[in-house]
Amino acid sequence: MKTTLLGNLKRRATLQGVSLAMRAFLICLILLSIAQAVNPPPSGGYPGGNTAAGTNALFRLTDGRYNTALGTGTLQNDTGGESNTAVGTGALDGNRRGNQNTGTGVLALESSRFDNGPDNTGYGYRALGDNNGSRNTAIGWNALKNVFEGKQKNGVSPHF
Repeated sequence: MKTTLLGNLKRRATLQGVSLAMRAFLICLILLSIAQAVNPPPSGGYPGGNTAAGTNALFRLTDGRYNTALGTGTLQNDTGGESNTAVGTGALDGNRRGNQNTGTGVLALESSRFDNGPDNTGYGYRALGDNNGSRNTAIGWNALKNVFEGKQKNGVSPHF
């Protein structure tokens, strides 16, 4: 009777172990089927020498080259701009086909329209935030926030 009882306990423990292992295996299969790989990978792999890391970074890119977008929503509306650099959430968000623009900081050059105005640099929170001019440089919070065709719409920004 002892042998039968011990044998039953061992079989029961083995079945429970197998059952637990099967459950874990099935859970892993389910999770793997849900997981989605990012294509191209976050470290690069975009055609034309482009690099993006962050949700929706370079999201609409079609034929632009040599752009770097680091942060959520950076250069997300850019379709054909070249040699742009955006670092910080929403930086250069409004850029569509502009070239040689650099936005560093949250929302730097965010609403800018650079189809006719290249070579802008904004460093700081919302620097050159509403710009459609060219060859402007702004450093600091809200610096040159409203530049239109080379003229500041609301006067000189006090935050240089």
